[in-house]
Amino acid sequence: MVFSSRLKGSYRGMYSALDLGHGDTVLEVGVGTGASLDFCPVGVKVEAIDFSEPMLEKARARIDSRADAPEVSFTKMDAHRL
Repeated sequence: MVFSSRLKGSYRGMYSALDLGHGDTVLEVGVGTGASLDFCPVGVKVEAIDFSEPMLEKARARIDSRADAPEVSFTKMDAHRL
């Protein structure tokens, strides 16, 4: 499935629409600062990619500051080369 936070009006709506359960995996393309990860349920694995290392650093810091964060793997890559 492909979702845009703009289509649902919020990152909460995006993750809610996916109806994720413990152990599910999500590929988040263009994770940016990781703001969307605030709404990802605990127990979900996220493969987060972005072309910008500075954005990935912000996203990592955001996840590191949470006690109840999902499991996230960050990778610097160009989505056009998936």
